[in-house]
Amino acid sequence: MKKSVLIKGFIAAVATLGIGLGSTALAQPQTAQASTKFSKSELQGPTGYFKSDKAGYAFHWTKIKVSNGGHVRAIMMGDFKAPQLAMVVPVKNSFSKTMRTLYVTYHTISNGKVGKTNYKLSIYKKTSSTYSAKLTKYKSGRAVNIKGTTYTFTKTKSSPAKSYVNTYTKPIFQKSLQDQYEAAVQKQYQDYLAKGENV
Repeated sequence: MKKSVLIKGFIAAVATLGIGLGSTALAQPQTAQASTKFSKSELQGPTGYFKSDKAGYAFHWTKIKVSNGGHVRAIMMGDFKAPQLAMVVPVKNSFSKTMRTLYVTYHTISNGKVGKTNYKLSIYKKTSSTYSAKLTKYKSGRAVNIKGTTYTFTKTKSSPAKSYVNTYTKPIFQKSLQDQYEAAVQKQYQDYLAKGENV
């Protein structure tokens, strides 16, 4: 599959779903918790969107509909520099003794099926609105993990998807089109030369 098709699909998915993939965003809190500690209610997943301008990355907890009509919690991860969207399902959550780190064990979803391999991520709460988390290589992009490069994430109430698509994803799309155009021109030129035509 051509890269431009993948990028078009990514942009369409993000534009339509806001890194949601048919999901329902969790209810936002009425007031922000002015604390460097997680609250007990956040054990099943904090509200809001976690974004890093430096990484060109965002993730958030959400609810997705399942075939029996119910909902399960999931985490949407958007690597806007790849670009790549990934959905994972948490299977175990816990806090550190200080309540400043959230640990999550999760399974990835591929082709509509939930995997069995355990992956782990951790999020450290630095201030009431900033957090640190690590990103590691996953498929053609990155995923939140316990290993990798550490980035600072800011928690917001609104999705950064549209802004990140314009800033990080569209330039990749435009470059891909330009590369394909130049490759096509070069091929046509070589074809003319092979036929002995004067170009």
